[in-house]
Amino acid sequence: MDWSSWLKVFDPWLDGVNVFASVFAAISAFFLGLIALRRQNNTTEADFYLQFTARYNTLRMHEALLVLYRLKMSKPDDFAHHFIQEFRQGTPEGLRLDQARRLVNRYFVNIAEMRRNRLINQKLARMLCNFQGLNIFYKIVVPMNQAKYGNQQEHSEIYQLLRRIKSRFSDGSFGLVDQVEG
Repeated sequence: MDWSSWLKVFDPWLDGVNVFASVFAAISAFFLGLIALRRQNNTTEADFYLQFTARYNTLRMHEALLVLYRLKMSKPDDFAHHFIQEFRQGTPEGLRLDQARRLVNRYFVNIAEMRRNRLINQKLARMLCNFQGLNIFYKIVVPMNQAKYGNQQEHSEIYQLLRRIKSRFSDGSFGLVDQVEG
């Protein structure tokens, strides 16, 4: 028997091997593509996390949180009323409090809006909220917003969404006591 005869005997078998190898290569390429895509997505999320939280990790944000905390500690029962009076009168104190309120508010409201529009997933939203300032947002900024704007439905929905993302940081405290007392 010569070579061509042997090849004819194994021809159907070789066709099957070729089909199997092609299918295996396609499946492997698909899964490798998924793995590469997942790694790229993780890297993109990590980059976004670092860029977004850079807004929180600034001296300006720290000062805003401190201003709001000091307001709450100096006027525990009527801080929102004090804020709105100062703001409406256009005093430097009112403007300073409003700037601090706006800075902290935008950080956390942006997270809720991105989550509502499905621009970020739940896990990333929780990570972005995982700061002590979240407690200041809920306990100080939200009442100030309500004093300034009333109980608008749009704001209430954002606050509810944010609470579903993360209801508080750690034990719910402000975490600035040591810095203020010194």
